[in-house]
Amino acid sequence: MRFIDPRTDFAFKKIFGSTGHEGVLRSFLNAILYDGRNEIQELKLQDPYNIPRLKGLKDSYLDVRVRQQNGEWILIEMQVINVPGLEKRILFNAAKQYSNQLLQGEEYEKLAPVVLLTITDFVMFKDWPKIISRYRLVEQDLMVEYPANDVQLAFVELPKFTKTHDQATELWEKWLCFIKEANSLEMVPASLAQVPQIQEAFTIANYAKLEPEEADILDKQTMWWGDQRKIHKLYAQQQQDYEQIKVQRDQAQTERDRAQANEQQARQALRCTAIALRQSGLDDKRICQMMNMSQQQLDEVLTETAD
Repeated sequence: MRFIDPRTDFAFKKIFGSTGHEGVLRSFLNAILYDGRNEIQELKLQDPYNIPRLKGLKDSYLDVRVRQQNGEWILIEMQVINVPGLEKRILFNAAKQYSNQLLQGEEYEKLAPVVLLTITDFVMFKDWPKIISRYRLVEQDLMVEYPANDVQLAFVELPKFTKTHDQATELWEKWLCFIKEANSLEMVPASLAQVPQIQEAFTIANYAKLEPEEADILDKQTMWWGDQRKIHKLYAQQQQDYEQIKVQRDQAQTERDRAQANEQQARQALRCTAIALRQSGLDDKRICQMMNMSQQQLDEVLTETAD
């Protein structure tokens, strides 16, 4: 049995954004955002998965957008590559969803909270060990939340999660195992099958059950993302090589500057010595013998520094 990779845009949206399978998404969100508590009981997909919306690769690059029964919004995005400006784009998407709720003339009280959940297949916060992190508006000194704290950003960094399905005990851990391991499994592990919604997710992810058009889209997107990963890896390597060359160039320049400064100091010392010997009454011939240099060299030392 072969399962599609939930980390691709197409597969992620099909698994978590399909009408009739809202229980899968509800279980996943409760696990990630609410520590497994059944906080989200009802939700409605705002742009559910369907093939016509996924004709092109760019068209398939869509967030899963849901609205809870209480009106609150949750946006979910699977991000495979750490593209430039990603941090700003995430904030922009959350702010755009928040502001687009109102029509002209409507009251601000109608604005509903927005949570944007970004799942990354790379480490986004290198100095932060947490796998799941959440951000809200707080006062910078007292860490008191802003009264209308309606925009939240949540992140799941998959590389930081290192447990396998045999080691996962918490619901959120089992969901992350599904996302990371599904594509490499040939059967549903018993530890994950214990969760009905994860079992249902594996059923949706069964490659054999895809429509021919879906399989074609998935295969093309998988190849496209593979190419993008290679390009990104090559670019990252080139950037690393450039930084190393820059460091080496700067070090070489520092060494040249240091050598030049040492040479100038040495020439200055020679001049001071020559002047002192002249002032002691010695003639240039005797000075040249003592300093092991020709008359021309002595003249150059005195003239260069004097200028």
